[in-house]
Amino acid sequence: MPHGFSRLYTDDLANIGRKLDKGNEILGHISYDTSELPGISKGIEGLNSKFDSFSTKFDSYIIEQKEHNQWMKGHLLKVDERNKRMDEHNQRLEKILLKLAD
Repeated sequence: MPHGFSRLYTDDLANIGRKLDKGNEILGHISYDTSELPGISKGIEGLNSKFDSFSTKFDSYIIEQKEHNQWMKGHLLKVDERNKRMDEHNQRLEKILLKLAD
């Protein structure tokens, strides 16, 4: 028990009454402070629902990004094949130009 509320042998009824009044006043503030808890709880629930909404949108973005990455892999393979064909073509043209230069 806090020192301000402890009862001493020398306390008279006036001192005890004063300490009880002080305790009742503090308890009143506690009751007022805890009355705000339901509002805080509703606020947290609102944040949770907003987070859930964000999470759902983010998950769909990740799926779209994975699909795009798969498409890009296929596209890059096609570009690599085309570049190989172009290299072969350029080598043939270079041989032709060397023969013409002779």
